[in-house]
Amino acid sequence: MIETTKDARKDLPPGWRWVRLDALSSIVGGDGAPQEADAFAGGTIPFVRMKDVGRYRFTLDLQKTDDKLRSEVVTKRGIRIFPPGTILMPRSGSVYTNHRARLGVHAAVVGHLAALLPNDEVFDSAFVTYTLRMVDMRQWMTKTTGLDSISLADLSNVQIPLPPLAEQRRIATVLNKQMSVVEQALAAVQAQLDGAKALLTSYLRQVFPQSGQKLPTGWRWVRLGEVCSFEGGMQPPKFMFKRDQLPGYIQLVQIQDFSRSDSAVFIPKSKANRTFDETDVMIGRYGPPVFQILRGLSGAYNVALMKTVPQECLSKDYLFHLLKEPRIQERVVSESQRSAGQSGVQKEFLENIEVALPPLSEQRNIAAELNDRLAVAVNLRKALEEQLNEINALPAVLIRQALNGEL
Repeated sequence: MIETTKDARKDLPPGWRWVRLDALSSIVGGDGAPQEADAFAGGTIPFVRMKDVGRYRFTLDLQKTDDKLRSEVVTKRGIRIFPPGTILMPRSGSVYTNHRARLGVHAAVVGHLAALLPNDEVFDSAFVTYTLRMVDMRQWMTKTTGLDSISLADLSNVQIPLPPLAEQRRIATVLNKQMSVVEQALAAVQAQLDGAKALLTSYLRQVFPQSGQKLPTGWRWVRLGEVCSFEGGMQPPKFMFKRDQLPGYIQLVQIQDFSRSDSAVFIPKSKANRTFDETDVMIGRYGPPVFQILRGLSGAYNVALMKTVPQECLSKDYLFHLLKEPRIQERVVSESQRSAGQSGVQKEFLENIEVALPPLSEQRNIAAELNDRLAVAVNLRKALEEQLNEINALPAVLIRQALNGEL
């Protein structure tokens, strides 16, 4: 991280200076996602969401994104279109991570992102993007109940080291070459991960018969609601939330906690009337992506999650993989998108889905085989991510060299 604090800053090479972001250009927020059902039907204008500003995505071209707004919706709602070179920064959740990116095309931007508008006469947007990816913004954050966030005003006060424009462009050129290595590594890793995922998906399709197919001996068709119940979560008032686990407190698990460990909140155990353990199969009701199948944590759980409670005839491990079966995923996601006036996974719809149920012993065998395949995929992903982390460290080394006048 770059040593930028409110009170003390690192000495810079000759010709460099510390600048606040609002001295470079205007900082504005994005717009809310349109709620019209056909807002993205046949659209042509990319709409950038938080998920798009990922760790290895430095320049967003967004040509392949499915999130493209219709021009009529943009005009009707007065949605702002940002030009290429605009630098995007999360305003909540992961504001203190290195998730920053710049636009490569004209696009609309979700409201949870802040946008630093380009100004080619003052700064090179690629250089500033790389520099911002090394700035720890926690010191400028506002502590809100259960959520870390940064306002546009506070974001304007963030300071970065800035060399003359010609030097910015020179450093950016060097970094761009390194980023091409990162992007190539990412493409190779992603291809391997996609291949592993495709194999697992194909196996899921083979293992779980499609509705109407003739079943093997001992199998039977049942509705999920006949062999499993779904229990919604709780939403205690936010004044109960604590950032640290005090005596007598339990974690209130949210969907994001299954993928990150820096956003945990805790509530009194006496108020936790909906709890689960590591073996329970949990369903993420909202997205994106909607209908995530999760497990491995324990605690109380909030309203964005549902707990599955299988009967004795249904193995938890079998259920975990069954709910990931592509045809079930497609049906539930499709239903959640077209339910008028509602959002997320509907419990009643889940209960009526017909599934194939083998004898309990065969469920365990199937689950064990799938667990082995999943473990291979997870280990592969971890190994490849470690390689990417090593490659991704190169820009930070170069920035530090530049700050020391060594590049």
